[in-house]
Amino acid sequence: MNIYVIVEGEVGEKQVYKEWIPCVNGKLRFSPTIDEVKSNNFLIFHGGGYPQYLSKIESAIDDVLTINEGGKRLFDRLVVSADSEEHSYDERKIELTKFIESKLKERRIKTLDYKIIVQNFCLEAWCLGNRKIISKSNKNAELKKHAKYYDV
Repeated sequence: MNIYVIVEGEVGEKQVYKEWIPCVNGKLRFSPTIDEVKSNNFLIFHGGGYPQYLSKIESAIDDVLTINEGGKRLFDRLVVSADSEEHSYDERKIELTKFIESKLKERRIKTLDYKIIVQNFCLEAWCLGNRKIISKSNKNAELKKHAKYYDV
């Protein structure tokens, strides 16, 4: 199984998902480029934030639907990860589902295996507010500076 992942942010999400995905599915390995995707790989592209990531999702749909030389699709699933920001979890999920379904309808595609992950408010806020990840007793000066500024 190969998975095509679109994350909203340019840095944080890409780093986190690169580590998380193999924890969830130990068979999957990160592939830095589409040319290196073979079997049991995942590829991560950043979407550049809202609303730019909508065009990246559209391009990702095309990539996932592309048939390779062997007559098969290279990717089995599309995963879209986005921040809810000022919207609720449900509002953002409905918005992305409608967007993806409309693009599939335009292409006359009946099915595509896709998953939507909504990060309630944003990944960075979740990480900074998670006491198991960011403890108050951390000694790292750079982290302390950011945690104080972004204290959630």
